[in-house]
Amino acid sequence: MALAGKGRGASHSHSHYEEDISAMAGPSSETTPLLGRSSSPETMEGKRTTQYLGAVTVCLSAMAVGSTMGWTSAADSLKNKTHDFHITEEEFAWVGAFLSIGAIFGAIPLGFLANVIGRKMVIIALAPAMTAGYLLLAFANSLAMLYVARFILGAVTGAYCVVAPMYTAEISENSIRGVLGSYFQLLITSGILFVYALNACGVSLMAINITCACIPVVMGVLVFFFYDTPVWYLSKGRSEDARKSLQFFRGTDNVENELTAIQEGIEERKRSKVKFTEAFSTREAKMGLFLALSVMLFQQFSGINAVIFYSKQIFDAAHAGIESNLSTVIVGVCQILATYVSTLMIDRLGRRLLLIFSGAMMALSGALLGVYFYIQETGDASSIGWLPITCMVVFIIVFSLGYGPIPWLYMSEVFSDQIKETAMSIATVVNWVAVFVVTKFYSDLVNSVHTYGTFWIFTIISIIGCFFTFFCVVETKGKDISEVLAELRGRRANSNVVHHEKQANGGERF
Repeated sequence: MALAGKGRGASHSHSHYEEDISAMAGPSSETTPLLGRSSSPETMEGKRTTQYLGAVTVCLSAMAVGSTMGWTSAADSLKNKTHDFHITEEEFAWVGAFLSIGAIFGAIPLGFLANVIGRKMVIIALAPAMTAGYLLLAFANSLAMLYVARFILGAVTGAYCVVAPMYTAEISENSIRGVLGSYFQLLITSGILFVYALNACGVSLMAINITCACIPVVMGVLVFFFYDTPVWYLSKGRSEDARKSLQFFRGTDNVENELTAIQEGIEERKRSKVKFTEAFSTREAKMGLFLALSVMLFQQFSGINAVIFYSKQIFDAAHAGIESNLSTVIVGVCQILATYVSTLMIDRLGRRLLLIFSGAMMALSGALLGVYFYIQETGDASSIGWLPITCMVVFIIVFSLGYGPIPWLYMSEVFSDQIKETAMSIATVVNWVAVFVVTKFYSDLVNSVHTYGTFWIFTIISIIGCFFTFFCVVETKGKDISEVLAELRGRRANSNVVHHEKQANGGERF
């Protein structure tokens, strides 16, 4: 998923389901921003501490997600006969793939469920299920138990990839949306490194599973002390709770203007709602979905999850002269550091520039890694044993700067309020389908075109992604959702027109 794996947009641009799915309609281009601008006087009077704390706390779910991704490298020992039962290479590939299968099913109902019981309660309710999945892994004594455990973990993972970005988006101010949004990817990389480090320190697989089972417990307890989002409260008519939530996250009592803006946005959608299918028929909806799905697919088919899931095996195959468990830790450390750096850059350099840079450098490092494996297979590569880990480190760093966090952020920035939950669920499902394809068939691809050919295929896809970003991707940095939607419709954004124009038919169409 990175990933998986696995965004967050302007807080004022995120509202969600009304009473049911059919209520998710309305003019997709002219919706009043749901949360106030970060530059408002009332925001300047407050503090952002609780926004940061809320984002970090909720994104502990991402750390649990990361641990499920890094688990595959630690569980490589399952193929050894030193355990109670032995599994084949093909069976192990299915163990890895069941995570993405579960995630596909877990992501589908989350938009609707998060509207019914709230973002906060969904996050809390999912925690015991993830704990149960890890405990099942810890005490598994058959292949079937491994499959079931990984499916459960995958279902929770897919759900968290939808609801955690949703929560973060709805509590964030516009000026820090990129920073808070990138926390999800940052905590994913932390979870991956956590498992890598435990494995490198010689911790048994059972102990790793039990330790990882504690992460969602801690997260669920901490989330309990935070409010749900003001958007959800207002969508349920709980105006006083919405005011308290907004005061809590803004650090000031002066939130009436922002609260009014949220309420007006919700009421405007109710007045001008159209059929659910009609909301998806607008040009901006189609373009937003096309762009969101495209960056998700380029993220996954760059080969990132093959690198994360099978990093230990790749280093073993490379004979790089460095113990493979240590190599995975080095990669994990570089990944988390680079992801942190991206949190500082994402609102300064913009999405497009970081995506192009990330894709270009991933292509270069992937191509060189393919060259190493080609030389190794056809001759003697001992003199360049340093190259695999160098390429892997560069690959992980540049991925974490761009294609790691940005697709998740981007999908929350290009959808109107009428389709946001469903569209984000669709994008998440597509992401996990791609994860399944890459992780399940990576070994088959290596057997067919060799390791070097596999990485060259990833390289070609990354190059195509660079050109796609340059010519097609709309920049969303610092823009209101109304401005983004105007660009997706193919017209220059004009704040006065965009914010106030009304379209009774729900928007322009192709």
